Amino acid sequence: MTKRKLVKYSKEAAIWFVVVVGVLWALDQYRGRDFPKQAIPQQVVMDTHGQKVDIMAASYETPQLVYFWGSWCPACRIVSPQVNKLASYYDVTSIAMASGSDEEINRYMAEQDYDFTVVNDDSSELTRAWGVSIAPTLFIIKNGEVSSFTIGVTSLPGLLLRLTLA
Repeated sequence: MTKRKLVKYSKEAAIWFVVVVGVLWALDQYRGRDFPKQAIPQQVVMDTHGQKVDIMAASYETPQLVYFWGSWCPACRIVSPQVNKLASYYDVTSIAMASGSDEEINRYMAEQDYDFTVVNDDSSELTRAWGVSIAPTLFIIKNGEVSSFTIGVTSLPGLLLRLTLA
């Protein structure tokens, strides 16, 4: 391949990359139109082990990853292992959507060898409060506000970049 062709293909690839990223960003913005725009819902909740979780307060110390997922969700089976890796370095609170009792969720977590905090949203109260309708949905929260969000399958580098920029 000549240098001229290589430059041409590189430019085309860069344009396609920008277009694809732009379309995905626009889809996220459209699907996230019901999300809280400024402050997140102020709620202290209990995780599946009976520990209090206060995302708002914790977000003033370090960025928080809030992960809405379901044990029934095929896309979550791709995202959850990545979230589990991040949980070793960042604070992660996950919200299990319609995934059974605390015991069932804890059993699922153990079977998958996941070690991140889980809040059971069996009543869908949190899901509605956050405006979430699609799993998986991930928020980065910093200083009580949504720094960024993404919906659907995402990559570990993408999540790391969002957390770093927060």
